[in-house]
Amino acid sequence: MQKFVDERGNTIYAHRKPSELNVYIDTKDSRNATIYFAGETRSEGLCVIALKGENATLFVGNTWCIGNASIELRNNSVCYIGDDTTMHMFGRPQRIRIAPDTTFFIGNDCMFSENVEMTEWDAHPIHDANSGKKVNYYRSIFIGDHVWVARNASILKGSRMASGSILGQGAILTGKYCPPNSIHAGVPAKMLKTGKLWGRDETQEDVTDSEKQMRAFEYDADACIRPCDIEHSLNSLATSHEKIAFLYDAIYCNSAHNRFAWNEEDAEARAGRMIPYKNSFEQHVARVATVKMNFDSSPSRFFGVHPGDDMGVLLHLHALWMKRHSIWWQYWRCSFLRSISMGKRKQRYKEKKAFYGHLLRKITTYTKMMNDSLRIGL
Repeated sequence: MQKFVDERGNTIYAHRKPSELNVYIDTKDSRNATIYFAGETRSEGLCVIALKGENATLFVGNTWCIGNASIELRNNSVCYIGDDTTMHMFGRPQRIRIAPDTTFFIGNDCMFSENVEMTEWDAHPIHDANSGKKVNYYRSIFIGDHVWVARNASILKGSRMASGSILGQGAILTGKYCPPNSIHAGVPAKMLKTGKLWGRDETQEDVTDSEKQMRAFEYDADACIRPCDIEHSLNSLATSHEKIAFLYDAIYCNSAHNRFAWNEEDAEARAGRMIPYKNSFEQHVARVATVKMNFDSSPSRFFGVHPGDDMGVLLHLHALWMKRHSIWWQYWRCSFLRSISMGKRKQRYKEKKAFYGHLLRKITTYTKMMNDSLRIGL
C-alpha cells in the first residue's frame, strides 16, 4: 500500500501508482479529497474520476474490474464501490454523478451493463411557483450486494436496490425501493417478480443448493445496515480521511451476507443512528510510505483535450482503443494469409502487413502521448 499526496491535500491510497491503474483522476478543482483503492485494483477499460470541491471521498474495493465509466464527485460527497463489481467495458460508457453532501453506494459483486446512468440530482433546480422554495433536493442512492442493472437503465436520486435485485433493460428507477431478489422494469420501473436469482454465467441452466444460498437474500434485523444509518454516520464525520476509515471498518470489513437485504421500512427510514467502528484503518495504513505526487492542473498539450473533460477523454481514448484492436486483427490476418499465399499475393499481404504494423505503432505512440499528458501519476 502506498500513499500519494498532492499540494492541495488530495490523498490517494493504492497498491501501485495511480498511472498504473488505468484510471484517469482529475483533481485540479478539488481540495482535501481522499481516494482508497483496496487490493490489487486495476481497471480493464477506461475510467475517469473527476473530483470537484472539497472533502470528496471515494472508496473502491478489491479486484475492481470496471469498464468505460465516468465518476464525478462534488463537495463532501461520498462514493463507495465494493469488491468484484463490474461494468461493461464495450459500447457507451456508464456515468455516475454524485451530488454535494450525498452518498452513492454500491455493494459487492454487482454487474452493470453499458450506457447505465446513475445520478443523485436533476442538474437544474425546480421551485414551487407560489412559495419560491426549491422542491428537487439531492437524495443519495444505495445499491446492495449482487445487483444486476441491465443496458440503458437509469437509477435516479433516492433509489434503493436491496441485495440480489435486478433492474431491466431501459428501465428508469425513480427513487423507489427494490426488495431483495426482485425484478423491476419499465418506465417508471415497477416490480414484476420476486424470489428470483441471477448469475453471471450465461450458459448455466440450473443452480445448486450452495449457489442458491449465495444468491438468495432475506431480511435479517441483526445483520442489516440501513442506508439512513450509513448516511448519518458519514455526515457526522468532518474529513474525507475519517469517512474512509469509517467505510473501511464499518462497511468493507463487514462480511454479513444479508447486510444490505433491506425491507421496505428500513429502506424508507430517514432518522439515522450512528454505526460504531473501531478505526483500525489507522493501523492499516500506519506503515504506508508517503510519496509526493505532481498533479498536472494545466490543460493538455496534446489534441486540445483538458484533464477535466472526462467524457471527452473517455470517448476519444475509447475510439482509439477500438481502432487499435481492429487494426491489430487486420495485422495478424495479413500475417496468416501471407504465410499461406504464393507469388504476388504473398508480396501484397506482406505490404499490407507492413502498412498495418505502421498504423499500430502510430496509434500506440498517439495513445501514449495522451496517457502521459492526461494521467495523474509518477
